[in-house]
Amino acid sequence: MTIEEEARLSCYETIHVLDETHQVYLVQHAETRQLFVKKILMQYDAEVYRFLKANHIPSTPYIFELFQKGDALILIEEYINGRPLSEILREKGCLSEDEAISLVRRVCVPLQHMHACTPPIIHRDIKPSNIMINAAGEPILLDMDAAKRVKAEPEDTKLIGTVGYAAPEQYGFGASDQRTDVYALGVLLNVCLTGYLPKERLAEGRLGEVIKKATQMDPSDRYATVQSFLSSLLGQEPTKAVWKIDYNKLPGLRSEVPVRRTAALFAYISLFLLCFSIKIEGASVGVIWLNRVVSFLFFFSMILLSGNYRNVLERLGVKKIHSKWMQILVIIALDLVVGFLWIMFLNILEKWIG
Repeated sequence: MTIEEEARLSCYETIHVLDETHQVYLVQHAETRQLFVKKILMQYDAEVYRFLKANHIPSTPYIFELFQKGDALILIEEYINGRPLSEILREKGCLSEDEAISLVRRVCVPLQHMHACTPPIIHRDIKPSNIMINAAGEPILLDMDAAKRVKAEPEDTKLIGTVGYAAPEQYGFGASDQRTDVYALGVLLNVCLTGYLPKERLAEGRLGEVIKKATQMDPSDRYATVQSFLSSLLGQEPTKAVWKIDYNKLPGLRSEVPVRRTAALFAYISLFLLCFSIKIEGASVGVIWLNRVVSFLFFFSMILLSGNYRNVLERLGVKKIHSKWMQILVIIALDLVVGFLWIMFLNILEKWIG
């Protein structure tokens, strides 16, 4: 570690030991007072963690700092205020079918993003204790310690994962790939429904058949992708993942709810009509049309920026800011800068037109 890295790491003060065995701590930043989780990892893929730090995966904790110290990797990540699914299952015993389907469907969100990377990243340790249910009731997938990039390998060299949830190939009977996570999803679904592993007690009915196919010994007999597993789970054949946010679409038009899309479209049309109905007494036609166009672009660009169109906020590093309130303030500041630039542009063109 460099002296600068030592100084940055020293800013995180340990306030509670979360897991002494696995060296997981709750820490607080000395200046911002923000809470984080600090992990000291001895088993990890540094390449995967560097990628995840630069490219946040939805429904996983943000990674803010990575420090290499000898053979250890010291990780500072977002603190998720919530309860692990394992604790909830111990209290409830099991979930209803609707609850289990909803939970597993949302756990598929980060996996779909990870598997879509080039090369794909697989988690390899999906289990109730690695799923945190946050204050909003959303499942957050934790612990990428066993994650790796899919490579052309004859077999896994050693067991990485959790007995019962780990697929046979994780024991050296083949090479892990996306179907390894499908296996764990099947086990997770069964545990949520019955409280038992599939080999101990398989869920009944249609979901039992889905779990049976997902947990086949031979990976070629399982669902090939998380999406195909999800399609069977939901009992439908969607052409795309309905839960995935497409930031290439305009803000408001990303929703799968028709009413919301219609309302957003109405808002865009209203903005267009409002801006292009501007009248300026005594001004030339050219100046009037210039004001109309720039006024529309003024508001439209702010909508695109605030709505994270084409992931612009992540490209600018806004999403990596620790505090959510600070993120909002930075977005407002960026909107004001963009608005100011449009006003300057308008003044310059008006003078040029004369």
